[in-house]
Amino acid sequence: MNTKTLTKHRDMPKLKIPQRWVRKGKRKLRDWLLKPIPRSFRHKLVRSQLTLDYDPPKELTLKIANTLEELEAAYHLLYRSYIAMGYMKPDDSKMRVTFYHLLPSTTTLIAKWKGEVVGTVSIFRDNSEGLPLESEFKIDHLRNDGKVVAEISSLAVAPHFRNQQGKILLPLLKFLWLYSKHYFGLDYMVMATHPKMADFFEGILLFDLLQKETVNKYDFANGCPAIAGALDLNRAPDLYSAQYGKKPDHKNLYKFMTSLEHMTRNISLPLRDVSKISDPVLNPQILNEVLNKKPDLVNSLTSKQMRILLNHYGDDVYRDNVAEIRFLYDKVPTEDLRKGGPRFDVRCPGQLMVPFQKEGRRVEIRDLSQTGVKIFSNETLEVNKVYQLYVALSEFNVVPLVVKAAWQDDNGYYGMSVVRESKKWNAILEELENQLPHKLAS
Repeated sequence: MNTKTLTKHRDMPKLKIPQRWVRKGKRKLRDWLLKPIPRSFRHKLVRSQLTLDYDPPKELTLKIANTLEELEAAYHLLYRSYIAMGYMKPDDSKMRVTFYHLLPSTTTLIAKWKGEVVGTVSIFRDNSEGLPLESEFKIDHLRNDGKVVAEISSLAVAPHFRNQQGKILLPLLKFLWLYSKHYFGLDYMVMATHPKMADFFEGILLFDLLQKETVNKYDFANGCPAIAGALDLNRAPDLYSAQYGKKPDHKNLYKFMTSLEHMTRNISLPLRDVSKISDPVLNPQILNEVLNKKPDLVNSLTSKQMRILLNHYGDDVYRDNVAEIRFLYDKVPTEDLRKGGPRFDVRCPGQLMVPFQKEGRRVEIRDLSQTGVKIFSNETLEVNKVYQLYVALSEFNVVPLVVKAAWQDDNGYYGMSVVRESKKWNAILEELENQLPHKLAS
């Protein structure tokens, strides 16, 4: 090769390979290399890569998505992520929104970097429709003894923040932990995910698989394969302590997750004055905008899902301002809808007294309304019997009621109709009603 040829080759433009391709290639190579390695060793290996930052930059904020702009940004980020992974089909709205996102018992958490939504995760608390993963996985055993379950879903991080040692993901997961454990009234988290993420959720977050077999076609994720796991939030601190407690801070997930002393400038948690466990944000304006952009969503609802939405959004202000709610009213007979006004999700202790007996029975209060209270009891109660119920909404806020057991189910739940209330009870319900999204928006 002569000098002229060499010069020609040196002058040729260098081929630039996008960094995201390089990172993706490294990830695929790592997964391929790890596949034949025993599971316990793989988990040890992924834990060794953990790097925790207890003091993220002030540019990072973590909060509940509570505006139209934040929710749409979260839904759009989720859409882009799900399209890239094949978890959903293209949609004109460019948003991933499901029936479960519309429920007031759902909370969407977001991570923002300099005001841009760069991470999101949603928590679907158990409801009368059940949870999405129940189409393939069994979780009834987790509900024993009145335990509260929620599905962690819709997790996404912006592409330009991926593969940066969890710069966004790990703080978002800490926020998820704090909120779920201390504000959302949960006993168990469950999650369905692609098998390639199993080592992360099993090896690092210590989820237990719900079943060993992989579901080859999971409809909620566009027919992609899925595995599912559960994390007992009451046992998790002990599990994390045993696995991580003696490790240095930058690898100590126990300290990172459970400590309330760091990331206080980054995390915005809701205020709580009573034992509320929900933070609904869909006022009529937000709900109308979202449903206007997702017309196929309403048409795809089952009759039960339609009824559930109307039970939650039955106030006249929703009917007057949300066209899709009016459409649903034409589909669902009025007699099928719940009576008695709004219900408020709570989780607090109560004591049930039987007339002329000294000892009370400990119960747990699950929701409140103007006309009734839903409770869980480990002891069998007599339907149609009158009781004195003491509701401990907070340490120094105990409200007495006279109630009558109106119904029971097979899981230890009872509906108690209020026979005699008090001014204090009415004042608490009025305060809770004033915190509803449509009241705050007016």
